[in-house]
Amino acid sequence: MTVITFRVVFLSMAAALGVGWLAARLARWLMLMDVPGSQVHKQHLQPTPLAGGITLVITLLAVGWVD
Repeated sequence: MTVITFRVVFLSMAAALGVGWLAARLARWLMLMDVPGSQVHKQHLQPTPLAGGITLVITLLAVGWVD
């Protein structure tokens, strides 16, 4: 891997972790939660924040802008 590729991979991972943590906190605060048992296919045991999509979009935009 070249230095530039390593930098992009590292920035992507760091951005995803940071944005994911913030998005999950914001989702909890806004009560954007996936409640277990609300539909048949939902098998998790505890309410889960709905933050994955926004995390993906923000991370992709941020890393694309930096690189």
